[in-house]
Amino acid sequence: MSNTNTNSRVTRTLTGLAVAFALRFGLGGTASAALLNYNFSLTGTNGPLSGSTGTGSFLFDDTSFSGIGTETFGPFDINSFFPDGVVSFDVSFGGIDFSISGDTGFDTPSISFFNGVLFDLSYSGFSGDYGMVVGTSGNDFQFLFYDTGLLIDGRAFGSTAGSVTTPSISVVPLPAALPLFLSGLTGFGFVGRKRRKRGAMAEGFGSA
Repeated sequence: MSNTNTNSRVTRTLTGLAVAFALRFGLGGTASAALLNYNFSLTGTNGPLSGSTGTGSFLFDDTSFSGIGTETFGPFDINSFFPDGVVSFDVSFGGIDFSISGDTGFDTPSISFFNGVLFDLSYSGFSGDYGMVVGTSGNDFQFLFYDTGLLIDGRAFGSTAGSVTTPSISVVPLPAALPLFLSGLTGFGFVGRKRRKRGAMAEGFGSA
């Protein structure tokens, strides 16, 4: 009887852990916050690096995201007018890498959505002697890459301008060990049920 109670408690505990993980990571159809990874590419169309290509990405935490109306999100860990949402922002072009730590703009990098659809990016940063600006013009995403040594009176001489593809989205995958962990908990529960069933059968035969 004592073993049956102990097994029951262990099974309930493990089942509770499984449910907690499911709720936290959005398993079983439960809505939850997620980290969304956006990837985009850059193509120079005007300037010395015309024809060159680059890549970019940003990570978005959608905890405060509703998908209704216009929503703009800024980076974490700074005093921003916008809700936190941008975890990282990286751009690589012309052999130069830019990141969120190099952004010098106020409240940037920032990303904006309208009814859940991304329509604006804003990044302005430096890496060594080079600068990068990513933004929108009309309905198009664009960029400007320039050498700060050729920045005269606010004009970026010798700069390369170009287009940015509409960022594609993917959900950051769950930790690799999580499915194995959940299947292990399920196995424990199954074993516990079999033990209780055998115990009940043994008691029934003993009383017969």
